[in-house]
Amino acid sequence: MGYAFLVHLRNLLDFFYVTEGREDDLLAADFTTVFKRFSPVDAPTTWDLTAIKTEVSKRLAHLTAHRWRESPAPSMDFYDTCVPTINGLITAFRDVLPVDLKADLDAAMSRFPTR
Repeated sequence: MGYAFLVHLRNLLDFFYVTEGREDDLLAADFTTVFKRFSPVDAPTTWDLTAIKTEVSKRLAHLTAHRWRESPAPSMDFYDTCVPTINGLITAFRDVLPVDLKADLDAAMSRFPTR
């Protein structure tokens, strides 16, 4: 299983879909407040956000009985269903950033290989 992919997926799901986090969490919703540029995102309609977040959290981030009671683990296809939506959100988020932050994001993103 692609653990690095799942960790990043979990972070991106929280970034785009959680509207209130802990005091030091950085969320897309913060950019709505600060820059008044990025609109809050509605839950997706083509895949189950709750199911994907639950599987990622229980199988990757938390020590739970779910790991051995609920087997087999979902295939990567289960998680891949949300990738086009997340890619679109990343692009939409990037497009509304101020120029300096957009350049910082582009520099950071250039270090990652694409599929």
